[in-house]
Amino acid sequence: MVNEVVRSREGLTCVPDVAGASSVVSLDLSHNALSSLEGLEVFSSLVFLNLDNNALRKPQLPFLPKLETLTVNNNRIADDVAFLREVASKCPSLVHLSMLSNPCLPLETLFANEERRLRFRRDAIARLPHLRFLDNSFVSAQERASIPRIARPAVVAKDVTPASGPTAKTEVDAESAAAQPRTDLAAETENRSRVVLGIARYEYVGKGSEGNRFIRNNDL
Repeated sequence: MVNEVVRSREGLTCVPDVAGASSVVSLDLSHNALSSLEGLEVFSSLVFLNLDNNALRKPQLPFLPKLETLTVNNNRIADDVAFLREVASKCPSLVHLSMLSNPCLPLETLFANEERRLRFRRDAIARLPHLRFLDNSFVSAQERASIPRIARPAVVAKDVTPASGPTAKTEVDAESAAAQPRTDLAAETENRSRVVLGIARYEYVGKGSEGNRFIRNNDL
């Protein structure tokens, strides 16, 4: 069983074929020339995905229910709102997102345009209920409590029946597996204690991730 695959700096223009892809937990495709994520759907068990330094403009992610870390730094993503919608609908377990140095969030914005940075940050936290680390900083329980949550739309699933039979539609709550956050003091304390546990469920080495250049020792 293959747990980790590193295919960095190979000049890849498409997602590579990997034997045992469905069992891969960590996939590093950074520093390539990817403009599409077609073929990524076979990596259904991913927990960590590094797509830094590629040519992605409008990434179409497959449904990755276990993904906890996604890094897409230094790509060509121009619409952060559309991208966050995509991530929210396809990665319901996401804990760590980093997308620095894209046209929608250039590095100078991180330091110069505080209003623009905060708008993006609030939108990301509102859409991603489990997010604990965004770009170069932690998401605190107090910060999350101050931001209204944006619910993801229900996914409509069609029941497959014979042509002669009726077709039933059922609405599946995309967040049915996620517990609703509690607003009392005990819940905030519990969430605060889970920040470290959420990040440490697997070993994040961070090889090749651009976002690590902005993390200081006292952030760890």
